[in-house]
Amino acid sequence: MLKVIIADDEKLICRLVQALADWELLGMEVVAGHRLVVLEDMGNFISDQELKKIHGILRHYAAQGMSFLYIASHFEEVRQICHRTALMMNGVIIKCFHQWERVPATFLLDCVEEFERKVKGQLEKKPEQPGQPEAVFQAADLCLDGEERLNFSVAPGECLVLQDLDNGIFPGLIEVLSGKQRPKGGCVYVDGALFGGRGDRRIAVVQELATQTMLFPNVSYLDNLCFTLDHRFPDVWMRRRIKKSIRQEYGDFLGEEVFDLSVEELSEKQKYELVYTRILLQNPRVVFCVQPFKRAEVAMRLRVWELLAILLGRGIAVVVLAVNLADSLALADRLIQVRQGRVEAEYDRADFANLPVDTPWLYLYQ
Repeated sequence: MLKVIIADDEKLICRLVQALADWELLGMEVVAGHRLVVLEDMGNFISDQELKKIHGILRHYAAQGMSFLYIASHFEEVRQICHRTALMMNGVIIKCFHQWERVPATFLLDCVEEFERKVKGQLEKKPEQPGQPEAVFQAADLCLDGEERLNFSVAPGECLVLQDLDNGIFPGLIEVLSGKQRPKGGCVYVDGALFGGRGDRRIAVVQELATQTMLFPNVSYLDNLCFTLDHRFPDVWMRRRIKKSIRQEYGDFLGEEVFDLSVEELSEKQKYELVYTRILLQNPRVVFCVQPFKRAEVAMRLRVWELLAILLGRGIAVVVLAVNLADSLALADRLIQVRQGRVEAEYDRADFANLPVDTPWLYLYQ
């Protein structure tokens, strides 16, 4: 009987990473007795550095006769490790490549035509601007847990990707930006004024796995939508007229039928739209999105991209917190890479072509 282990959740993948130093432990606890290991979307869970270490594990066991099925959303990631790559569309394999084969550039462009068109359109809307615009958000010598001194800023309508190369600072950073705790050192400024903590709606945070972590099933759709409007309308919960006006204004965008559904009845697409429209109504100066494409299907990733583009079009700064670039770079004006809580490298959009060749969507910037 063929024994199969499926690693499609963060805990199991973390066990793989933690066992790197002990090959015997890894063999006994994780893959002992299994002949096939299925790995799904690992690039969404771990950093680039950890991903390379995992690839070393795969090569080690593949050489011993074990088989691996590596499922991912990005061709660039799969080609780094797999002997063969099967490209699927609508549940059907349309093309297979061996590792030694050269992939025709035009073939991949045809497969992602819609996404490429949207990304190029976004780039054309935001040409390079001379000079440095005034920052709407600034982290100055921010100390979260240890000796880190994090410094970065973002301008109105700018999309910044903050990549944590060792996957260590984001939990503490989100706690500070959500107002749940104070930093151990340094300051956070919004429009030149100190961030005011939990009740300061100038900063919004879209949590990881937002459709699971940011919706309240026990309240109505409209109450979910208005959840962060109290700074603009303190009596929003008491005045039906305000909520009625919001329903009329956003009915066409969200679909009139959603207002009569419970959260559990919503489709995944409707849940994403609810989360991001709430942010749009809040109208913050900057929104921090924690791995916004994580575990989203391909069609949903495109919709998340569109919703983020709407925020940017309103002049709201967007900071994408990512451990792996994946889809995040497709909206970015800048990329800042952080290691051990300090800025290690910074890339403007014009410099994206200098990123490693296996970076997803890199050809759009070359």
